[in-house]
Amino acid sequence: MYDYHEPDAVEEETRRKQLSKTAIFTIELVLILVLLSVVGMYIITYHRTDLNLFLIKFDTWGITTVGRAEQQRLQVIRRLDIPIEQRQALSDNTIFIGANKTMVMLAIGEPVKVSQTEESLDRWIYQLGDRTRPIILYFEADELIRAEKGSNLDVINIE
Repeated sequence: MYDYHEPDAVEEETRRKQLSKTAIFTIELVLILVLLSVVGMYIITYHRTDLNLFLIKFDTWGITTVGRAEQQRLQVIRRLDIPIEQRQALSDNTIFIGANKTMVMLAIGEPVKVSQTEESLDRWIYQLGDRTRPIILYFEADELIRAEKGSNLDVINIE
């Protein structure tokens, strides 16, 4: 007939230990995933600028949106018909006297405010990163002729 035997105590204890190890591993895995999600949301919410800088630095293939935009920016800079030193400066987010408006926007982005001076110069105001003082650029026609740091009074005028 059918030989049925109940599991002995050793088999039962072994099975119980395996189940408890599996349960502990599952709980640990879930806790790690929850912790990573919370840390990720915190970084995205409160440190977006740092995250973007990190992605720009390490996303060399353009996998993320930020990395893709940086790769496109660098491709446009490489195609400019200017000396290699100027292309390198623009790639490093540096501007120089004599750059045109397109070059400046490729290097440091869109200005916060654009206006005209009494001498009919275009004045572009930038508030870059965590700096408290704005950077003011002056263009004659399409060429950067002067750059200066503003004061805290200029910050009030921007807002």
